[in-house]
Amino acid sequence: MPTASGTYAPYLAKSVQGNSDDSVWTITLRPGMEFADGTPINAAAIEYNLARIKATGADYTQVKTFQVTSPLTLVITLNAPWSAFPASLSGQPGWIASPAALKSEGKGFATKPVGSGPYELSSWSQGNQIVLVPNPHFWRKGLPYLTKVTYKIITDSSARLSALQAGNVDMAEVDPAQAAAQGIIAESRYASYRQILLEPT
Repeated sequence: MPTASGTYAPYLAKSVQGNSDDSVWTITLRPGMEFADGTPINAAAIEYNLARIKATGADYTQVKTFQVTSPLTLVITLNAPWSAFPASLSGQPGWIASPAALKSEGKGFATKPVGSGPYELSSWSQGNQIVLVPNPHFWRKGLPYLTKVTYKIITDSSARLSALQAGNVDMAEVDPAQAAAQGIIAESRYASYRQILLEPT
């Protein structure tokens, strides 16, 4: 995951270590972690996810082999040195899903996802809202803090800003120009992202 200093740090992993020329990477996982369905987050699960991405041709085409060397260790051998490999895990390829759920749900997994994060899907009303509740198997004890998160689908940017101003939502992605036109200054740490504003207090 990205850090405030601009570097990358392991999250599910205890370490992501490259060899002398960054052509072989070893991922060592934390012990005792589980997906939201209670199945183990282990090296075989990570290998299944990354190999699945490689098979689509969307990413990791430079990977020569994935090798599970222990329940918590995965060794990835590349065709050439790649120093940015840890950074790649901070994006979509690093969103690790339950292999059991991927296999059982097939194409239906898109609407019934099972992951490793702090929340799990409670309900999804297409085009309306998504409701998340805490994942009881989340590996970081005492987290998450919120008992429920509701994502409301508001496609119109003006309507999103109005909902924020009215207090109907606590946070919203807004168009900076629209916000500025109403005297609201939005700041973002990420220049490539549209600003996200908190409800005014």
